[in-house]
Amino acid sequence: MGLLFYGSTAYAIEIEDRSLAHLKVAILTLLRAQKSIAFSYARSVQEGSGRDTLWITPTRTSDSTSTATGPHA
Repeated sequence: MGLLFYGSTAYAIEIEDRSLAHLKVAILTLLRAQKSIAFSYARSVQEGSGRDTLWITPTRTSDSTSTATGPHA
């Protein structure tokens, strides 16, 4: 079993290793494409049962005052 951390180490979701490896690839692929992800999972009995959904979005940083020049600007 592995842990998926969301936001901070205070919020961790326990997931089987194989599923966690798949999620890592899927989530990173979508975030690289600047797409958001809704991820639902079942809470354990110790956490009160039920389901939770995480909304994961890519962070975009924009710098409207950039004056970069050159071949990569």
